[in-house]
Amino acid sequence: MLTKSSQLYEKTHAEMQVKVKATSAVCLTTDCWTSITMNSYMAVTCHFITLDFQMTSCLLDCFSFTERHTAENLKGELLRIATEWNLQEKVVAVVSDNAANITAAIRLTGWRHVPCFAHTLNIVVREALQ
Repeated sequence: MLTKSSQLYEKTHAEMQVKVKATSAVCLTTDCWTSITMNSYMAVTCHFITLDFQMTSCLLDCFSFTERHTAENLKGELLRIATEWNLQEKVVAVVSDNAANITAAIRLTGWRHVPCFAHTLNIVVREALQ
């Protein structure tokens, strides 16, 4: 028997799958981070415009990332998630920070990489203040 939260997750997941399936193009965003307890995580979010012209975003996956953060491993996870959501041919760009490993991973998928403006601005301001 599913709990209320499990039922809500399943309902929301199914609704998002219908919306994502109906769209012709998506942009992904991704980030990796390490928690205070030294556990690594990766998240991938999808952004698109619905048929009724509503900007929509949804978290596709957020998971513990125990492998080394190599370009090949990151590429594998990006492709796994895109495949699970049937997005392989719909991705027009992926936004991420400027780290060499994720930039290379996105390039290896054949998708266009767009550097995160906020991350880039943060780097510029930090360097200017030093």
